[in-house]
Amino acid sequence: MKTVLLTGATSFIGLALCKQMSEMGLDVHVVTRPQTDLSRFDACITPPSIHLDDGSAQCLGAIVGASQPDVVYHMATKYVREHTAHDIAPMLESNIGFGAHLLEAMSEAQVSNLIYAGTYAQHYGEDEDRALNLNAATKEAFRTLVDYYVDAKGIFAAQLTLFDVYGPGDWRFRLVDAILKSLRTGDGLPLPSEDLPLDLIYVDDAVSAFVQAGQLMCKSPASMNGREFAVSSGDQRLLSEIIDTFEQVFGKKVIREWGKFPIPQRAPRSLWRGEPVPQWQPRVSLAEGVRRLIDEQGEPLK
Repeated sequence: MKTVLLTGATSFIGLALCKQMSEMGLDVHVVTRPQTDLSRFDACITPPSIHLDDGSAQCLGAIVGASQPDVVYHMATKYVREHTAHDIAPMLESNIGFGAHLLEAMSEAQVSNLIYAGTYAQHYGEDEDRALNLNAATKEAFRTLVDYYVDAKGIFAAQLTLFDVYGPGDWRFRLVDAILKSLRTGDGLPLPSEDLPLDLIYVDDAVSAFVQAGQLMCKSPASMNGREFAVSSGDQRLLSEIIDTFEQVFGKKVIREWGKFPIPQRAPRSLWRGEPVPQWQPRVSLAEGVRRLIDEQGEPLK
């Protein structure tokens, strides 16, 4: 793997992947929209080659044809946990339409290797074959499109299914931020009425899974083709157990306000357990991940 093309490279995990591949000395190309904040790429040792996508099929085809990547990493997504009617069109365009154009562009340019990100929310319910929300449904719809291009157009593709990625530098306000804020301020932490399961995967581990998958795709595309792999910590825990770990590392108790956070109607009561990427395993424990977060934010441990 020498040359890669990334979509969604300014997302949290996309940017981390871009930075890692830059450090590896790969020739990194990224697809961006005109309104993208390109300053995020300043953190890369070697800035990637930036290709502006004007939204046309011709433009995307030219980008894939010009870059001729060994692997395309499709990380772009429009995520909405609980959608409204106004979210439907942009979600369909980002999660299905753009991906379909990317697949067609790969086919026309004879670029065959694709690694794309999925979500554990595609595995909801007792049989784990339903979509948790509309975002997951659009992801599953895209997988159907991928299956067609694999079957009819000679694409080799693998889905890497993400759980909850966290780590330093994340600009999204997530559960880990809420817990740390509560620990620092002493304010109560609003929690759902049920002790739900979670799987927190440290960003470096998630990135290494994508890198390993790309390398395997280059070496033996047939062995990866059509498969789904779980990018999981391998350490699924209840919310209360996760808070316990934060308290142990921080040396302080969280004021737990159970029932103060509205629980989604379709919250998962169990989590899917899938096959990991071959020859990959997570290395950063939750306790170590919490320590790194605290160190990055400058909060001394007690």
